[in-house]
Amino acid sequence: MIRQEKATVCAGIIFHEGKILIGRRSYGLTTKNLWEFPGGKIEPGETPAECVVRECMEELHITPTVEREFDRAFYAYPDRDLDFIFMICTLKDPEQVSCIQSIHSELAWVAPNELASYEFCPADKDVIEKLIKTYA
Repeated sequence: MIRQEKATVCAGIIFHEGKILIGRRSYGLTTKNLWEFPGGKIEPGETPAECVVRECMEELHITPTVEREFDRAFYAYPDRDLDFIFMICTLKDPEQVSCIQSIHSELAWVAPNELASYEFCPADKDVIEKLIKTYA
């Protein structure tokens, strides 16, 4: 397996009425069918907030409001090393959310205390614990 260059990924922890938006990945070597927060790789010259908004618009056709950075993490997957930046966001109109033409096969709104019952990508596990402690 050829390892890809290290990348920085920005993920939105998107809240609406006390629940968080998560998506089940429809692809990936080691992450297919696992749950994650919406987001993607940061582009050159882009801020983490700009990245989260762009990725959410491209993948889910929504425009979240980015509030602040919540956490950072590093994870070495078999095919690449990733630096993660997790941003707290809000969404005014959750009816807009769609996984049509998305990288996600399924979307869900879950309460923070329900996050532990979903199987997340390995890189998200520490932030899940922190979210539960902070918001549950």
